[in-house]
Amino acid sequence: VLRLDPATGAAAAGNPNAASADANARRVLADGLRNPWRLALRPGTSELYIADNGWDTVDELNVVDAAAGGNSATNFGWPCFEGPAANAPFSTTNICQNLAKSATTEARFSYRHDQPQFAGSACAPGAGTSITGLAFVGTNTYPARLHGSLFVGDYARRCISAVRAGPDGRPNFATMEDIVLDADGPMDLEIGPNGDVFYLDFVGGAVHRIRWTGPANPAPTPALAALTPARVLDTRGTTKPAANTTRTLQIAGRGGVPTTGAAAVAITLTATEPDDLGYLTTWPTGARPTASTLNLRPGQTDANIAIVPLAPDGTIQLYTSGRTHLIADITAWIPTTSALTALTPTRILDTRGTTKPAANTTRTLQIAGRGGVPTTGAAAVAITLTATEPDDLGYLTTWPTGARPTASTLNLRPGQTDANIAIVPLAPDGTIQLYTSGRTHLIADITAWIPAAG
Repeated sequence: VLRLDPATGAAAAGNPNAASADANARRVLADGLRNPWRLALRPGTSELYIADNGWDTVDELNVVDAAAGGNSATNFGWPCFEGPAANAPFSTTNICQNLAKSATTEARFSYRHDQPQFAGSACAPGAGTSITGLAFVGTNTYPARLHGSLFVGDYARRCISAVRAGPDGRPNFATMEDIVLDADGPMDLEIGPNGDVFYLDFVGGAVHRIRWTGPANPAPTPALAALTPARVLDTRGTTKPAANTTRTLQIAGRGGVPTTGAAAVAITLTATEPDDLGYLTTWPTGARPTASTLNLRPGQTDANIAIVPLAPDGTIQLYTSGRTHLIADITAWIPTTSALTALTPTRILDTRGTTKPAANTTRTLQIAGRGGVPTTGAAAVAITLTATEPDDLGYLTTWPTGARPTASTLNLRPGQTDANIAIVPLAPDGTIQLYTSGRTHLIADITAWIPAAG
């Protein structure tokens, strides 16, 4: 992608490589793209969204800040990488042998040619994939949930989808929904009169207008679908899993969770007969987080509930630092249309390594803007709270603001480590309060957030 001064054709001011002696290098904003078919600037920003047609496996939606400058163009990895994986036909070439994945920029969103664009989509992948149109919608006659959204066209699948804007204004790809099924060869999307989306029909040689004819406020979808608890893992009766073990656990299609349309799962995880002190953590995919879900105590049985996003293939990861048997019981699932957003666990508080907080201490903990929670628009947070190395019997409680409640979230036992998950409303300034009646270290890991109504 080149960024040029329209008057001269030279590199635009603020481009990367501005100091390069090569005039062409100064023109390049981004490279490592296979077929950047359509571009769209997010209104009011310098964020450039790029619809990049993939080769055999994955199509991507890449984003570059057109005003970021810097010393080098943004490299999205082609031909060495397609989507999140190495591109095998090119991986042995010299250029790819010398390009680490960490030196490239991940796609903001990608989808495989042989899979739905997003979980629950009714747009069949059978005809292949060709991401060919992008358009940002403003305030128009469409339902309010679509205002500020990004419309995405796929020529091969003959479909148009929408990605709703998150609290920060950027597209939140966890909120994708089908808009037009069986579209006539959408090759380009543009905004026209009244802010409606128009698309170019390459097959029929026509221009179509997308008007909203359905209800402005469709029937609400559940934030969470509760289930009769269903066991999906029990290692007892087999060899006890070794320490430092990561296990992939299939969730979609089991225990009442549908095969498609589930964004996350609520699951009770139990460690029993552990040999060592340690911890268990769970996450969807990628690098293991530093957060913990459950702590292991030799010979003890402990359980905690976790809200875990699902990987694209409907799985989650389970890691145990110590040797222990594991039990997993599904209790609920969260639809892709849910307002609740599950997150890869992120640690935002750990007092270990500092002076242990005193008894009868109240701490204000900032939540909004941290760990994946937006700076505005969040009404509540799901947070795993852990007390470790307590000196006294006692309890921990958490609340948004005002007088401290009499309820407890977690009980303290001298010398023990215990954890529990809490769903806590946020104060107007995006904080929560934590009170401990006994002297103890505290750990807090964010796992999900719930938006404000409306």
